[in-house]
This record gives sequence, C-alpha cells and structure tokens, in this order.
Amino acid sequence: MARSPERLSFFHAFAIVRVAMFPWDQIRSNAVRGVEALRRMSALFAERVAVESVVAKLLFRAQGLEERRGDLLRQLGERVYALQQGKDALRDGEVSVLVEEIRAVGEQIEALRQEIQEATKGSGRV
Repeated sequence: MARSPERLSFFHAFAIVRVAMFPWDQIRSNAVRGVEALRRMSALFAERVAVESVVAKLLFRAQGLEERRGDLLRQLGERVYALQQGKDALRDGEVSVLVEEIRAVGEQIEALRQEIQEATKGSGRV
C-alpha cells in the first residue's frame, strides 16, 4: 500500500520535531539532577564544616586547660621542692589546694574529650 507524499512528509516532520525536542528535555532533566546533586553536596559540606568547627573549638578549650594543668603541676613541684627542707609536703595547705585544682582541671579536660568524641561520632570521623 503506497502512502501519499503529503502524509509521509507530515509524519516525517512530526518525527523530526519530536527528535529535536528530546535532547532539550534530556538536557533539562540532566541539569535538574545536577542542581539536586549540588544541593545535596553543599548540605553535606555545610554539616561537615559545622562539626569541624565545634571540634576545633573544643580542642582549643582542651589545649587551654592542658596548659593550665601544666602550670599547676609546675607550681606544685616548686612548692614541694621548697618544702623538702623541713615539713611534710603533703600536709601543706597550698599543696593540697593545688592538687585539688589539678584534679578539677583534669576532669574538665576529660569532659571536653568526651564532647569531642560525641561530636565526631555522628560525622563518621574517628
């Protein structure tokens, strides 16, 4: 069965228009998927930066406390050395105050380390 030339050209023109539109639809679809991927990656990056910021602040505070602890240990050593000449160093009031302060700072450092571990636990960082 032979088809008329007008009918062939109509179907042929329709097929050309449909094929010509398909790449634009595909480009748009790919662009939308790309934007969604960028949006997900930027959200993930922002979350990671927030976690890293919290960890950095906690590490900075822990470092300050460790320096304070070092100063207290130095003062304790100096006091014990000065007391070495005569009386019992462990019964001295200043020594016991320094020992208690060292313990308190050590507990604060340990609490900060726990906070750091909790903050990094959710982010997958070890």
